Amino acid sequence: MATINEAPIYDVVNPDPSIRDVLSAMRPADWALVVGCTLAGIPIGFLMGAPGIRRPIMMHAVWVNFSGSMGVGVGLTTYRLLGFKENKTEVRRFGAFRKMEDMPYARAQQVWDQ
Repeated sequence: MATINEAPIYDVVNPDPSIRDVLSAMRPADWALVVGCTLAGIPIGFLMGAPGIRRPIMMHAVWVNFSGSMGVGVGLTTYRLLGFKENKTEVRRFGAFRKMEDMPYARAQQVWDQ
């Protein structure tokens, strides 16, 4: 995994994405991951719960799966917007960021070079 102090490998789409930018840039595969993992929590939680508490355990499993899969989907999309993962679709859709000296890793590099 890359860190913010490393230069991106691919074109940067947005060097400082907000949550709105990230959610609007999520690919259908990312949303499919979220929906699939969330729906997988229904039978998993139902089967894990004891007869008296199956519904609460099921709802908890759904919530945990939703939260985890959203974290993965948002993380993957953020990495694509920052240029650390393949992002041809995002570059075609939103365009590439041009002002490289304003990027966080460039500012960090300038501080270290002083």
